[in-house]
Amino acid sequence: MPISPPESAAARGAPPAQPPSGGPLRALSRGLLRLSDLAQQAQPQDMLHQALDVLRALVPFDSAWWGEVSAGDVHVAPRNWLHGSIGLSQSFAQE
Repeated sequence: MPISPPESAAARGAPPAQPPSGGPLRALSRGLLRLSDLAQQAQPQDMLHQALDVLRALVPFDSAWWGEVSAGDVHVAPRNWLHGSIGLSQSFAQE
């Protein structure tokens, strides 16, 4: 006995599936636009901190650390060139 393909929602009289609400997508879009504005307007020394504040509105977090570190080699220890944080002590990144 042949198997027939499943009946579509429209054929059953059901309304077509709607895309999920735009809430999170709109929030992401607004966040990306805000990051673009920050790139144009923020002082370089404030950019990362302000960008993380934008991210915090989308993905809540209590604390964050960012930085740039060179790996070093057998003659030179790793070096922390740049770092910043939100919600952490000043000594967090000291090695």
